[in-house]
Amino acid sequence: MTEPFTQDDLSFLDAALAASVNPIPPPSSTRARILAAVRDIPYDSQTLRVDEGAWVPFRVPGVTAKVLCSDDQRNTTTFLLKIPPGTRMGAHDHHGSEECYVVSGAVSLGGVHVAAGDFHRAAAGSHHGELYTQNGCTLLLVLDHADFA
Repeated sequence: MTEPFTQDDLSFLDAALAASVNPIPPPSSTRARILAAVRDIPYDSQTLRVDEGAWVPFRVPGVTAKVLCSDDQRNTTTFLLKIPPGTRMGAHDHHGSEECYVVSGAVSLGGVHVAAGDFHRAAAGSHHGELYTQNGCTLLLVLDHADFA
């Protein structure tokens, strides 16, 4: 039985294959079609499809999160949070601001009740009471990195 190729073997083979090929420029019509197709895609943009990314356990049992974006320039994390029915999450303070959009369901954030389609923002340094959802919800949140961690 032969041993499988190592990563070094594959890297060597890739380099040898690449060196043996003479590049051929594409026809100008092909180049024009490619440039037209990507012209309206912003540089350094990111798209995450619904079936991409992973739902991972959050701080409270049963609650899961899916990170959509981590923006180091703004120092924020954008993520979805699925909270099952009957869940309570303790009162807490915010280092940075918290932006919350209710995708589905409803939730009470301290004394504020928000439902699907509602938006709530808590300023940096603010405190809000216990989070509670009777029937479950999915939230889109933008938090300061320190609050997400």
